[in-house]
Amino acid sequence: MLNRWLAVRGCPQYAGLYQVAGQSYGVRWDVAVFQSIKETGWFKFGGDVSPAQNNFAGIGASGGGVPGDSFPSPMAGITAQIQNLALRAGRPVAEREILSPYVKKNYSYIKNRNTPFWEQLAGTWATDPLYWKGIAAIAEEFDAWMLTQDLEASVTWFELNRTPEGLPVAVAMAGDTAKTILVSADKSVLIDFLLRHPNARTFAVAPAGKSVPGVPEYNRGDTPDAPPPEPTRPLVGVTIGLDPGHSRSSAGASGTGSNPPSEYLLNLLASNTRRPLLEAAGADVEIFDPNPDNLSRVGDWGAS
Repeated sequence: MLNRWLAVRGCPQYAGLYQVAGQSYGVRWDVAVFQSIKETGWFKFGGDVSPAQNNFAGIGASGGGVPGDSFPSPMAGITAQIQNLALRAGRPVAEREILSPYVKKNYSYIKNRNTPFWEQLAGTWATDPLYWKGIAAIAEEFDAWMLTQDLEASVTWFELNRTPEGLPVAVAMAGDTAKTILVSADKSVLIDFLLRHPNARTFAVAPAGKSVPGVPEYNRGDTPDAPPPEPTRPLVGVTIGLDPGHSRSSAGASGTGSNPPSEYLLNLLASNTRRPLLEAAGADVEIFDPNPDNLSRVGDWGAS
């Protein structure tokens, strides 16, 4: 999924290389990808470091035209980045393994930096005091995209009605008013509609010949002729916590087929779709979705 997102953003699909290096040295490889995005400007570079250097973290580039380290391949550059992070986080990396000339030269200094959290890299890896916030913002963008992809994969969860001609029908309700109706045989059009109208829903088939006030004339009787009754609010004063379980980096099992969604994404989507229903009944609802792997931690909790 991370490679799919990188492709969408026009970046090289190096997620597998980061994963191999990160798992070897016990470093959060997914966050290392986001760090590289920040360092290289979405892999477009443009500063002192050139793409040909395969240096995706500005290692040794101290400013003023100093280009920093160069590596023979993307794998070497990514491994050097992961090694640098591992040393700073207190992970054991033998000096003989170090691929970066800059890190090898400063091995003892870097090894004793004692910066196990990404926030602590501000002022040590980078001078930007908001260094971590920039990385975290990229991680949040990826998370948002992941939920979008899961919604797209789960479009069949929506009970779309059909016209007498067999075309799917979707209706977006705003309060008591049908704001949008869509009739299309193109699944991609329906997916786009649902992404733009996350509260879209369909209702029981209306009697033939009925229509919704304000809805275009191509209503064929498969849309409601009246808004649903005002829901009762039996949960006023009740607070409900929804816990999807798992996390983005410990996503649980996945289904079969091409790019199947994980337990984490399906549960989180289910929580987000049920939240408005509970809130409509009067409840105060919170989704308990912390990251037990601690996104801000450089090291991987599960690494030995």
